[in-house]
Amino acid sequence: TITVKSSSGNRSATCTITVVDGYIAGIGSNWSDSRARVIKYDTNGNIQWQKNIDDLQSVYSISQTSDGGYIAGIGSNWSSSRARVIKYDANGNIQWQKNIDDLQSVLSISQTSDGGYIAGIGANWSSARARVIKYDANGNIQWQKNIDDLQSVYSINQVK
Repeated sequence: TITVKSSSGNRSATCTITVVDGYIAGIGSNWSDSRARVIKYDTNGNIQWQKNIDDLQSVYSISQTSDGGYIAGIGSNWSSSRARVIKYDANGNIQWQKNIDDLQSVLSISQTSDGGYIAGIGANWSSARARVIKYDANGNIQWQKNIDDLQSVYSINQVK
């Protein structure tokens, strides 16, 4: 785990992966703050860029995409229902973002062989409804399926 110091306290990395030219980290805020962050490090640990997500609490899943960019799954705190998928280019610029207003957190997201993305989403504590959403490469929903008797999809990947 990477701990990032900030003026408002400590933030812990919720996910960190090695990428072609360094590391990408998804950072979560403390319980009283709703501000997540994505940080790109080079191989020596120097920050190349960082992007705040001011209205959500944690980056739960992030991975490098075939175009050299990144796909991130973000969520809110336990008391609200708002999640988001953000597609970044290699320099951290947002290419597109999609809100999921009735569920809490995108817990898992990965790229599929057709260039799109598959996401596993979880609900807040008061709901027992998870969802799987398949996006195309531009962030358009191709299909979505609710799982009404379970709360969260923690991991999802395409089977080859």
